[in-house]
Amino acid sequence: MAWRWTAWRLVISAFVLFHLSALMIWTVPPCCIKERFDKYYRYYILPLGIWQWGAIFAPEPIRDTTVVNAEVVDVKGIRHIHEFPRIGDLSWWSRIPRYRNPKFTNNMISD
Repeated sequence: MAWRWTAWRLVISAFVLFHLSALMIWTVPPCCIKERFDKYYRYYILPLGIWQWGAIFAPEPIRDTTVVNAEVVDVKGIRHIHEFPRIGDLSWWSRIPRYRNPKFTNNMISD
């Protein structure tokens, strides 16, 4: 039974080490270490939505908002414009599950 506890502790320790190293590599300024490991950690960091970057702080914060609209043509050739809801226009209860999704989409488009 003791070996199971030891194995479980090793698995947890390996995950914590991986997670902390991913956060450290992701948040450091551009350097050779980040360039080398960034491509591996991106598959872990981006889908979870736990990334951070310095562009939201001074001296030059991001001032743009991404808005997505779709122009759809149906079978009869009629064009319809579909406006996706903006997070700011939703009620606070509807915002909660949708908050991370726009961040993920925006970062995937900008890269």
